[in-house]
Amino acid sequence: MLVLADMGALSRLGVIPTRYAEILYDRTQEIADAASFMGFDGIIAPSARWDCQNIVLFLDNIDLDDIEEVGATSIDWTKWRMTHLKSA
Repeated sequence: MLVLADMGALSRLGVIPTRYAEILYDRTQEIADAASFMGFDGIIAPSARWDCQNIVLFLDNIDLDDIEEVGATSIDWTKWRMTHLKSA
């Protein structure tokens, strides 16, 4: 897993921090393509919308039979939207 856990790491790879939330995927897709080519299973990177990390998996690099569920949590998406999107 390639960990790009902060904007500083992304910035060093050519991502413009002030434009990260915009729909400008070219540079981030190039980074993902390179990481996949190098054999990484995926990337952990900051979310452009929320104060959290995203995990992106490269399914071509993973044997899906090796994935083991270690836990699950149900989410009431209607309640989540009401709580998190009040200002939207």
